[in-house]
Amino acid sequence: MNRYEKVGLTQEEYKRIVEGLNREPNDLELSMFGVLWSEHCSYKNSRALLRLFNTKGERVLQGPGKMLVLLI
Repeated sequence: MNRYEKVGLTQEEYKRIVEGLNREPNDLELSMFGVLWSEHCSYKNSRALLRLFNTKGERVLQGPGKMLVLLI
């Protein structure tokens, strides 16, 4: 199993990280990307299904919004 697979990332996602950092991520960085890009946080697999839900109308209390993520 590759390093990126251990934290739930695909090979394509790992390539994006390496390109963005211009280097290989260390273990802590890789773990952070694994958490931030997990299904729980980014809805990788459920995004298409969620788009089927109504987002406007009198019965919708809170529509979709953008989540602010700060990396320090």
